[in-house]
Amino acid sequence: MLSGWTAELYGNGWQPTELLRFVRLQGSAAGTALIRLAMWAERSARQGSTTSDQRWVEQWGAAGLPSRSVSPEWLQQWVGGSSGEQAHREIFDLVALLGSAPRLELLLPPPPGVRHASPALGGPSAGTQDPMLARVRALLAKAESTEHESEAMAFTAKAQGLITKHAIDLAAVHSDQPVTESPQLIRVAIDAPYGDAKALLLQTLAEQTRCRTVFHAALAMSSVIGYPTDLKAVELLFTSLLVQAQRALAEASVSARPARAPDRRRSAPPSCEASPRESVSVSKRRTGWRMRTPVRRHSCRCCAPRVH
Repeated sequence: MLSGWTAELYGNGWQPTELLRFVRLQGSAAGTALIRLAMWAERSARQGSTTSDQRWVEQWGAAGLPSRSVSPEWLQQWVGGSSGEQAHREIFDLVALLGSAPRLELLLPPPPGVRHASPALGGPSAGTQDPMLARVRALLAKAESTEHESEAMAFTAKAQGLITKHAIDLAAVHSDQPVTESPQLIRVAIDAPYGDAKALLLQTLAEQTRCRTVFHAALAMSSVIGYPTDLKAVELLFTSLLVQAQRALAEASVSARPARAPDRRRSAPPSCEASPRESVSVSKRRTGWRMRTPVRRHSCRCCAPRVH
């Protein structure tokens, strides 16, 4: 049953890594292990051309699904490994969560026999090598490895400039030719913390690279639409900048000195050995008569009486 639900969700646009992340964020650890087994069972039972599709193979590998077959009794074995009542509750919760998953744009060809409402938009083809992207990867790797912020910024800016120049060159070359390449779509995970800031960073990078984004806050991901080379460039830059930002935050937290708590202890006033002198207090008016009472005051300021 669960493997069938998994195939249906694939037909609704969900990819293996996205489905696994959705259950991990919205469900429990047991539900995450269970959906992983369900995806493994669906992969073992699948037939047809999609079993060797490189995009599916990469998704299965990123989700950590083994290529070997799973036992047909995998669900019974999973239930037997825990208490019956708790296992049935986890299955019920997972089914309810999967039922709440919204429909997404179809990026991969669905499994055979699964109905789907729209054709696959598709993302950049897997396994394609672009010399420009290879140079961008090398520059971003240098930006991530250097310990100097100025060098990291210079390498990142050079990578962005290379992407922009490549886009201009492509536009100049194909200006007299009909457009044969169509825009495609990818989805990028936006992990906590600072989800809004990361989504804004992705949006800024996409707009500078001829792409557009839509942030799905409830699913913690963004859709990016653009041409294949631009999409790969956006993904590379976004990942690299997150790595650099995370490293900078870690270095800042290590080098920051702990705040010193203020000393709230009150020091005792210095003792005064000045000789007292006689003086007369301020007159007090009580019921129409005046009372003058002599008091003893020090001549120094530190021991002077406080007037409230």
